[in-house]
Amino acid sequence: MSETRAWTKLEPTCPGAWCTGLIPFEESTFLLEDRALLVDGPSSAPSCCWTGTLAKPGDPPLTWIREGWEQLEKILPSCTSRCLLRPHACHLASDVPSTRLLMEKAAPLGIGIALGPASMLVPSMLEDASDHLIRLLEGLGPKCQMVILEDLDEAGSPRPAGEGILPGKLLGQVIADHVPAAVPVIASAHSIQHIMDWLEA
Repeated sequence: MSETRAWTKLEPTCPGAWCTGLIPFEESTFLLEDRALLVDGPSSAPSCCWTGTLAKPGDPPLTWIREGWEQLEKILPSCTSRCLLRPHACHLASDVPSTRLLMEKAAPLGIGIALGPASMLVPSMLEDASDHLIRLLEGLGPKCQMVILEDLDEAGSPRPAGEGILPGKLLGQVIADHVPAAVPVIASAHSIQHIMDWLEA
């Protein structure tokens, strides 16, 4: 995978920013671009939306109920082809099987998936995070339209790359192996050096 990866922009969900620069990793190049490069007005960059849940705040996630999928199917036609849907551990699409189902429903409408592996982990999964991350990227990486890299702290809250407990080197290797080179890979961090250190750690 010697091609340079494509890139896009997205608001980070934790302290830090989307960094700008090229990161060589194995035989791939991850191209990082800063939110500050966005200009005012219409943009050709895709938008990214959570798949959501019908659960009320504080209630157990209603991840697999039929009503949730029925509601999503009503909403999907109103999404544009520039929209990317992002799974979450507590949302409608929360794991490999449910995200594959989402891909099947969204693909005919030209709607893609933004895969944020960290956001698909719950605290109880962190002890075996490496195994879960490998399964997520092996199962979903080949058909996703974006990969969002964030770190997690010990409580499972998002952190910039290299400031949490997730294995950056493993993530970089699995992405290089299973995500097509043309798919945007983005990472939240305080600097390019932070990301490079994380991917090499």
